Amino acid sequence: MHGRSFGRALAAMALAAGLAMFATSAAAAPQALALVKTDEPIPLRCHGAVCEAEFSSFCLQFGRFSPKPGTPYQLAEGSDLAVTGTSIDGRARRLRARPLLYIESARRHTAVRISIPRADLQRLKLRQISVTVADNVTLAPLTRIDGDVAIDFGELAMVEESLRPLGSRMVDRDSERMIAARMANRLINALPPKGRVSQAQAVWRQVLNSSAAGAGPMATKMARNAYELCSFQATHTGTGDLRGCMQGQHDRLMDVLNTGYWKAVETGS
Repeated sequence: MHGRSFGRALAAMALAAGLAMFATSAAAAPQALALVKTDEPIPLRCHGAVCEAEFSSFCLQFGRFSPKPGTPYQLAEGSDLAVTGTSIDGRARRLRARPLLYIESARRHTAVRISIPRADLQRLKLRQISVTVADNVTLAPLTRIDGDVAIDFGELAMVEESLRPLGSRMVDRDSERMIAARMANRLINALPPKGRVSQAQAVWRQVLNSSAAGAGPMATKMARNAYELCSFQATHTGTGDLRGCMQGQHDRLMDVLNTGYWKAVETGS
């Protein structure tokens, strides 16, 4: 099907289904999320009792509300993650994502946190776990405690089959803002909580070097501008929290991409 015709059909189907379901279930649960494809494995770094990392995400359902921080999510039926564990003796092991990993929203719809208790790593005799996100991964709000589903099968199927592939083309594969967001995300994950400027300079150079092959001039400029702004603010405002500032910059990049995605759905372009 021609791209524009596909877009119109997609928009009509998504809006019709979305409006019908919004009338009956929009208040029941937050929106399904797209988990953005990664260009490399992301290690879950341990701080205290938990090993975790942040991953970029965006909203797939405009009619439902954005999740609060800490809202639990699960992989949709047709989605999976590649999980690799490194044993104490250095051997690599493939692991199943479910039910090993815990997924929750980190900040609204723009980022999720994937984690595992450090005790589980010790139980499995692993020193580290890394997660790779492939194309078209969808996250669904976790089933409610009372047994009712947070999002029904028909609604989720529409999201996975129609809305998520469009998001992949428009957001995951964006060659400027999405790459800049990935660079910001690498720095966020490499810094400890309340990461300060003195800890970030060497890490930022590593981010630039590792991204050099895939980042064009505009993506690099966006990421550099975000880092320099946060570095200045953290140094001169007294907060010192460069990591928190970079999270805000990452989320702004994702919000712009998400807005463009929803405009495309609405107009069928």
